[in-house]
Amino acid sequence: MLLSIIVPVHDSEEYLLRCLRSLLDQDLERTDYEVIVVNDGSEDHSLAIAEAFAHSEPNVVIHSQENQGPSAARNAGIDLARGKYIYFVDSDDHVASQVLGGLVKLMDREALQVLAFGSSDVGPSENLPFPRYRHDTAKGVEVTPGTEYLATHQYPDTTWWYMVNRAFLIDLGVRFEVGRIVEDVVFTATVVSAATRFAFVPTDVYRYAHRPGSLMRTRTDAGSRRVVADLEHAVLGLEELRQRFLRSGKASPALLDRLANHQQGRVFVLITKSVQSQSPARSILPGPLERLRAINMYPLDHYPGPDDKGLQAVFLTFVYNRGYLLYPFARIYKRIDGLQRLLGRGPRG
Repeated sequence: MLLSIIVPVHDSEEYLLRCLRSLLDQDLERTDYEVIVVNDGSEDHSLAIAEAFAHSEPNVVIHSQENQGPSAARNAGIDLARGKYIYFVDSDDHVASQVLGGLVKLMDREALQVLAFGSSDVGPSENLPFPRYRHDTAKGVEVTPGTEYLATHQYPDTTWWYMVNRAFLIDLGVRFEVGRIVEDVVFTATVVSAATRFAFVPTDVYRYAHRPGSLMRTRTDAGSRRVVADLEHAVLGLEELRQRFLRSGKASPALLDRLANHQQGRVFVLITKSVQSQSPARSILPGPLERLRAINMYPLDHYPGPDDKGLQAVFLTFVYNRGYLLYPFARIYKRIDGLQRLLGRGPRG
């Protein structure tokens, strides 16, 4: 079997049909790939939808478990996978038509450990079946170590941006940390940096749906604190990876700088989530910022970086680096945001 597509599912009945249809509309024989649906304790009709597909499609496999979160679901999928390659897809997103077969052939031909590609953002109910731009996979690609790619690109840390050789992943021994909602940040950096044969093709394979109500968009006190804690944990995990590169003496200055930029990009998001929270930023931020200061990840001196464009990032970074500006700014933001919501013009999600 060539490919295992792992789909963690928890209460995704509104989107799962679109997702599974896209995964079965591929340029691969049914016997060459499997779609592993990991039902993570769904309480809606998600399991029934998946079972209907499994009844008529022999390559759809269902594994049910108690709700443990997407990390545990992905780990279960890795354990069940039989394909030469693994690809992770979120159940509320979908994949372009007739693209995965060409990617698998490219992985085989170039003996790749990791292959990266592009994505397109879509609305929660929008279907985008065909690639907006496509790379001819019959043509050659530039194969490099993953560290070279990390050193020269603002790489995405979402798992669905990458197809991975299963044997390479198993030998590496990396797993998703269970219980974290920012679970792919350290996983992706570890996998890509370990690859000696890595390539990127500019095909928009994945369709990422901006869905209202997701935990990353929450503004509640409990939700905001969890997001902030998990972002801080991800930054600390990336710091362990960066320190390993430092100790090895083999990492280029460009790689170390890009990793620091990526870490501080997560710190920037952490502060932004605190500013947007319903709770006062001063009740959330001091502890995380003090711990991040101890590892030189705050103030933000590696962010914005060469790929972070726009005056907004520059302005906010200036404010975020100064407590005497940050907390008054957060209070003003909340007042304006509250007024906008009262008038019905607030941001969605």
